[in-house]
Amino acid sequence: MLSLSLTSYLAVCYRSLVLSNRSIHSSHSIELAEVGIEEALWALNNAGGFDGSWSHPIAANATKTLNGFMYENGATGQVTVTIADYTTSAPKITAIGSITLGDHTSVTRTLQSDARPAPLFTKAIGATGNLAFDFAGTVDSYNSAITGYTPTDPAHLTAGNSAAVISAPDMSIGTAQIYGFAVTSPPTGPDPHPFLYLTGAKVIGPNSLTPVDPSRRRTNFTQPVYDPLDPTGGSPLPPVTTSITLGSTGVYRVDYINLTTDIHNPLIGAELLITAPVVLVVSNSVQTSGLGQITIRGAGSLELQIGENDGHGLVLQGAGIVNETALPQNLSVIVGGSYAGNPTSSIDVMNDFYGSIYLPHDAITIANNTTIFGALIANTVSFTGPSPSFHYDSAFQNISIAYINAPFTLVQLRELSSTGT
Repeated sequence: MLSLSLTSYLAVCYRSLVLSNRSIHSSHSIELAEVGIEEALWALNNAGGFDGSWSHPIAANATKTLNGFMYENGATGQVTVTIADYTTSAPKITAIGSITLGDHTSVTRTLQSDARPAPLFTKAIGATGNLAFDFAGTVDSYNSAITGYTPTDPAHLTAGNSAAVISAPDMSIGTAQIYGFAVTSPPTGPDPHPFLYLTGAKVIGPNSLTPVDPSRRRTNFTQPVYDPLDPTGGSPLPPVTTSITLGSTGVYRVDYINLTTDIHNPLIGAELLITAPVVLVVSNSVQTSGLGQITIRGAGSLELQIGENDGHGLVLQGAGIVNETALPQNLSVIVGGSYAGNPTSSIDVMNDFYGSIYLPHDAITIANNTTIFGALIANTVSFTGPSPSFHYDSAFQNISIAYINAPFTLVQLRELSSTGT
């Protein structure tokens, strides 16, 4: 009986040891799969990342195997990573981490993730220099992917309408009402007060107890700046100074755009009408004044890349850009690759502006009571009017911007069913 009991006890101990050993190596397997995911991201985000250690292209895929991982009790490990559609903007990464134990059994775990270019506009307003409200103003948020904008009630803030982040190394907000967060650099000797405001200003959210909520004041400022990508090809256009319609999808190239009131008929203005998905590459600046305007209508959308060779970027007065779709993602203004010096931009328009602006080298002035729906990144941003409004579209947190060389990030990382033999 003693022998039988001892044999049973030894069997239990042995099985416990085996299970414990497999559990440990299962953890090693997932660690190897994570190594594969990191290897894939590095290859996607670095020039020359797909060297001779990768097998590619194989049916539009790239594959790499990493060997030589040694573990206790004679176990060895390897990871195989495959990037499907690795030359596109929507690759899929699969990493298989496998441990072979000393008894020749194996433990395998698999991770899979989509990869997408990082979203550019994770903040409402991002400045690499100063951000200033000379007087008052309002900054709040909504999500156009869910619903249209409704005016914010300060007494009933929600996570959805108080998610706007304004960010700059140094800012002064006057008496502006910020329904969200304010992020600056930390105080330093040369700049002991990077965040200034006047009595009546607010930085609040749903549960804030003070006008400037300390929990919504951060000092960990960062603002990534990514390089633009030049669209390939493109049909040339003469300088746009008179009415023209672009109704065919494609890339167009033009020296400059300057639309104003018709000198022969003061009741109408020159109009650039966009009725299809259009990419417009402009060597110099884009300017409107009086009744001149750019209109986005129906199925139209506009990617507007501005080279700023004349020292200006986006100079909107009068009618400006009228995005009739009311969807900010249908208008994207980005910097071109040939800017020089410190360009200037300004927005002082009678119509609401729906769109995103990425001009990281520009000093942008937003005058009067201009209303903007979307997101903005610039060098410096100055709101000079008495009561401007900025409504951040948080849908941009899940939208990557075309023709910006943003790094790939993981989307929906998940584990597939694990196996063992």
